[in-house]
Amino acid sequence: MSEQRKNNSGWIIAVVVVIGLFLVLCLGCAVVAGGFAFFTTIADRDSHDYYAPAPRSAPRVEREAPVFPEFRPETGALILTVEPGSPAEAAGLEPGDVLMSIDNQDIGPATLAEVLQQYRPGDEAYITWWARSIREIERGVRVQLMRGPNGSGAVWLGVEYRMLP
Repeated sequence: MSEQRKNNSGWIIAVVVVIGLFLVLCLGCAVVAGGFAFFTTIADRDSHDYYAPAPRSAPRVEREAPVFPEFRPETGALILTVEPGSPAEAAGLEPGDVLMSIDNQDIGPATLAEVLQQYRPGDEAYITWWARSIREIERGVRVQLMRGPNGSGAVWLGVEYRMLP
């Protein structure tokens, strides 16, 4: 029986040695892999300069939106009233608008009446005005000038106006 134990103990010793070698091999791999990971981390840290201060974003400065002065024409004919059915009404002129030019001839150096004297009833003209309601300049709107309702034969736009200085 002692010989049988000797044969069994040989197998037991062989199994323990194989398990030990397996554990040593696994532990060695873990150390090598951990060391490799450690050294690559250091290499990455050095290449990225992790010790340098992190770039800071510029401080946020609250700024107000720029305020542009509102455009208002300094010269022209300030429209006071618009007659119903007139060429001015057809073009879209409203009280408070400023008629700036007719056929690119500025109104200001010459009054609106002086500019209109150059036309005959039935003539077409392109007018430019500053529209108060939308705060923009309307350009190149075509109107057909009419004969005045008073029977004088003069060209009529259909507005009452005041010249701006």
